[in-house]
Amino acid sequence: MGEISDLNTLYSTGQKGKVHYTEWLAATMKPSTLATDKAIKQVFHYLDIDQTGKIKPHELYRVLGCNNAVTTVIQAADADGDSVIDEEEFRALMRNMAKRLDKAEVHPRRLGFQLNLAPA
Repeated sequence: MGEISDLNTLYSTGQKGKVHYTEWLAATMKPSTLATDKAIKQVFHYLDIDQTGKIKPHELYRVLGCNNAVTTVIQAADADGDSVIDEEEFRALMRNMAKRLDKAEVHPRRLGFQLNLAPA
């Protein structure tokens, strides 16, 4: 019983005592499994709240809730220096993160925002 409680504490971001299906998937799947073109496109469009084809800092903030995390993601992904993330930049960021996490065999839920997002 202790192991289940520990897993719930580690992975649940929702209500106490409950693990949502999507949280369970994220906790158990290899990052590269989630870095498919279809998955990346879906996440990109979810983050592109105003549907401009670019993820702006205010859109990332609505999801991440932390200016430091927003700055880290923008700096890591923004290849052309326009302070926004287009779909190609986002795809490159997600694939790079998945490769690094797969190689390290570390799950992102345990890392929080302390990810080294710079290209390898």
